[in-house]
Amino acid sequence: MVSLAACTWLATKRGIKIFDSKNGSCTTLTIADGLSSDDVRSLAEDSDGQIWAGTSYGLNRIQYVPNEGRKHKTIVSAFDLSDGLNGMVFNPNAVYTDKTGKIYLGTN
Repeated sequence: MVSLAACTWLATKRGIKIFDSKNGSCTTLTIADGLSSDDVRSLAEDSDGQIWAGTSYGLNRIQYVPNEGRKHKTIVSAFDLSDGLNGMVFNPNAVYTDKTGKIYLGTN
């Protein structure tokens, strides 16, 4: 997926890879950075530029803050059943954004 910030985001079984073409950096987000699981199943971007990641163990919202230098900042929030999710295991590539910008993510 290519974000509004012109970064390429890849969902993998070992986290999320972020390639920032503006500064040539590559970053990996994992559980150590706040992801619910390293097994990332789907990615979507909302109208505010926040990335939503469905994993094998919950949902994450990622705020990407680009920087002039090679380092950037990511703020990762996690959501689970206590936040109202219907399921914790997100299906691979089961993501849809409608005309109004509402994002739908499929769970088991």
